[in-house]
Amino acid sequence: MNHRHRRWASFRIPLVAAAAIALWAMSWSAGVNVRAAEGLTTAEEADEDVVVLADASPGAVVEPSSRLPAAPADSVTIRVRFGLKDADATDWTGTIHLSQGKVSEVRGWRWAAGDHANGTTGWTVGTRTQAAQSEQERKQVAAGKRLPLTDNGVVLRLDGVNEATEFEISTTPGKLKAKLSDIPFGKSIAGLDGNIEVERTPVVTPLAATWADEDYPAAAVAKDGTIYVAWL
Repeated sequence: MNHRHRRWASFRIPLVAAAAIALWAMSWSAGVNVRAAEGLTTAEEADEDVVVLADASPGAVVEPSSRLPAAPADSVTIRVRFGLKDADATDWTGTIHLSQGKVSEVRGWRWAAGDHANGTTGWTVGTRTQAAQSEQERKQVAAGKRLPLTDNGVVLRLDGVNEATEFEISTTPGKLKAKLSDIPFGKSIAGLDGNIEVERTPVVTPLAATWADEDYPAAAVAKDGTIYVAWL
């Protein structure tokens, strides 16, 4: 076998493998498109490894499937941060009262052991010294140095509200009262001498209701408007 033939043989296997992968991807894509056109939207109906999360024509509002219920149109989400100026660990247990509507969801922001929601009526959270992350910080702690405190918070979804809705956040250190119209997107309000902050955040729909670290999400929109999401 001459040099030319040997070089062709060395590349033949990778080329064949690449062609096989390309053919498989094309057939998989065609199969998914056919199933999407037929209106199949569950993992069992569409594909063993693919779950169609939502369908919409280009430019349309995406409506999640029945497996992922959408938030009502009159929902607003706010994030409340506590202890922005705490000098010592502080209990920020509290509640929120609305002039109309209800709190439908309480989620944590920077929660750690001991932090939790009390149904949808309130929360038990506190600020604490940040955990040592690096070898240098571990050495500092071992030498008796105190690491900075970290703020804590809650993310609240409010249903049946509008811009005129008033809310009052009551915590162990004090209270903050305002209207939703005071916090349009991009603006926050502060209270208790800057130790508590409230801002509006997008209303979201969880895709993975697990305690696992669902990392590295990626999303793609097909030509027919189908949205595909994958994560590890």
